[in-house]
Amino acid sequence: MNRRTGHTIALDGPELDVDLGMPGAPLARPAWTATLETPTKSEGAEGECAFHLVSKEPPLEATVTYRWDSKQPVLRKLARVRNPTQKEVRLLNVRLGTYKTAAKIAEREQGFPIYLDDEAFLSLAHPAGWATGKDGIAELRHYPGRSSRRALPTIAWRRSMASGRRAPRARRSSRT
Repeated sequence: MNRRTGHTIALDGPELDVDLGMPGAPLARPAWTATLETPTKSEGAEGECAFHLVSKEPPLEATVTYRWDSKQPVLRKLARVRNPTQKEVRLLNVRLGTYKTAAKIAEREQGFPIYLDDEAFLSLAHPAGWATGKDGIAELRHYPGRSSRRALPTIAWRRSMASGRRAPRARRSSRT
């Protein structure tokens, strides 16, 4: 809900989905199961909530974390995908949200946010990210194209999404 206008935009769909390229195998899309929810942390004007996910085949772990701050009208989402095995996994595509919505979607070229009902925006804070909107589907996609074999440190991919109030038209059209 936009706290300034009271307008609510419903978004329905998966919060995380990945495509994997396994050596010598077709493209795989693991099914996630939620295993744990970290209790919401709220300290004054800030808060955070994390959800832990696992997949069976291939065995992966993920954490999706939401952070907010009452001083800024933005919800931040971070996703971390971890390969707990010695087996190589190629993380090709990450969808940080594929949402069905009744909101009017306005999109621009890659690298720019999509706007919902002229009230909110969805964006990916990464140069290899893309926010798209078409036929009532808003999607946040990232293309890391990374391989991981669990080495000494755990390999993790982090991406963030921000959604918030639409910027004024004069500022939004500027490329600077």
